[in-house]
Amino acid sequence: MMHGIASVGVILLLLVLGVNPHVSAALAAAFYIGREHAQAEHRIISERYGARIHAPWYAGFLPAAWNRKSALDAAVPAAIAVAVWVLA
Repeated sequence: MMHGIASVGVILLLLVLGVNPHVSAALAAAFYIGREHAQAEHRIISERYGARIHAPWYAGFLPAAWNRKSALDAAVPAAIAVAVWVLA
């Protein structure tokens, strides 16, 4: 939930600075989606592979890397970005 609130804050800050609403939404969503993907990748590597060198390149995309909280932390900013795109 905090990611959604923070992404709205980032969007509003960028809008105040004069950035296009579509770009603002895309930047906020990309930041939080990337952050959650990196955390999921780190989680699966530490749980199953022990070191990055032993993990496949797609480890962060494996469904086992994601839990409900991390999926929501990525989906909420994406949904907010879609809403901004539709409304702007």
